[in-house]
Amino acid sequence: MEEKIIEVPVYKQVAKGTKKVTVFVAYDGTEHRTKNQCNKHEEHNKREDIFESIKVIKDHSISDKIPFYWYHIENDEQLQEIKRRQDTYRNSRHVYYHGENSENLAIGDWVGWTSEDSGDYGKDSYYFYTLNDVKKEYEEFMVAFTE
Repeated sequence: MEEKIIEVPVYKQVAKGTKKVTVFVAYDGTEHRTKNQCNKHEEHNKREDIFESIKVIKDHSISDKIPFYWYHIENDEQLQEIKRRQDTYRNSRHVYYHGENSENLAIGDWVGWTSEDSGDYGKDSYYFYTLNDVKKEYEEFMVAFTE
């Protein structure tokens, strides 16, 4: 973050020159009036960069119960970002965990989630899955055809 002083117009009824104010410039070049706003902006961008670094695979399955995007957690930073997103969803939406591992994620897991829009009638719902839980469920399901 860089702090610099710029000149901005001074307004009453009509602009009467300029005055010097301090602005804070984030690493992406955006200017903010307070250090706190600038720090929040940079922290948000950092979290987005972490999320963007997570390996993702698109699932083109026809099932609406299987997540469309699967994210592979490769390190602790990525794990903490996925958990932070789960916490964010939990605070404002209905969150459900499918299987025993979906709430207790670990490095090396593949995780995905689906959502249901509740419209204007309440909170949206989010369903979290791990690939291991989905594989286990399918294996148990397929056993019924072999017996």
